[in-house]
Amino acid sequence: MMYKNLLFLIVSILPFLSCTKEGGANQASGSGKGGSLARFAIANGRLFVAEDYQIQVFDVTNAALPVHKKSVYRAANTKLETLFSYKNNLFVGGTDGMFIYDISNPDNPVLKGSALHLRSCDPVVANDSVSYVTLRGGTTCGTANPGLYVYDVKNISKPIVTYFIGMEAPYGLGLTDTTLYVCLADKGLQVLNVKEAYTPKKISIVTGESFTDVICHNNLLIAWVKTGISVYSIAQRENPVKLGTVPN
Repeated sequence: MMYKNLLFLIVSILPFLSCTKEGGANQASGSGKGGSLARFAIANGRLFVAEDYQIQVFDVTNAALPVHKKSVYRAANTKLETLFSYKNNLFVGGTDGMFIYDISNPDNPVLKGSALHLRSCDPVVANDSVSYVTLRGGTTCGTANPGLYVYDVKNISKPIVTYFIGMEAPYGLGLTDTTLYVCLADKGLQVLNVKEAYTPKKISIVTGESFTDVICHNNLLIAWVKTGISVYSIAQRENPVKLGTVPN
């Protein structure tokens, strides 16, 4: 199967990806930190992999011996691109929408809600009440209006768009506390205040690098940039300070 080589790589690095809510090592039973463009997510001792038109589910409680549990299929015209887990929900970005699965029973993800849009590319980050989605129209991503979409997801079964900010070509994004970071490729990293969760406010743009995706972890922001991986201090959330870059 297509996912076998990817699975081998992911399982090999599980001890480095997995963490408890307090941030400590937790083998493969916790929730892994991943960027919003990631095609896999770790939650409840399971590894979820987006593979074109289906989600593959693996039991990775024993990281050395993963077990395939289930394949969850979507409609044939919906290609799955990104996964983001939060508590017992799995947020899936596809070519024509965002899909929310209940993974309280991790071996049997159940579709609870969706928000459809014109064909696009959409990374997702979320918490208990709000989901942020970037759509990038044009080229192979389709015709959706490019920008940041804000969804009220307090009712998981009925996500509601509450706000939109136009952005030319947004990519990955990261959320920590009341600050949201949106990658704008060569245009930099947009910093937004989301204290009012459903109406984000632009604060500043970090320039000088081409940003593709970010992971927020404690007081660090790990950024995938054109030249490699850059690390920023976000001890002051709205003022990222570059610490260094690991080149490609």
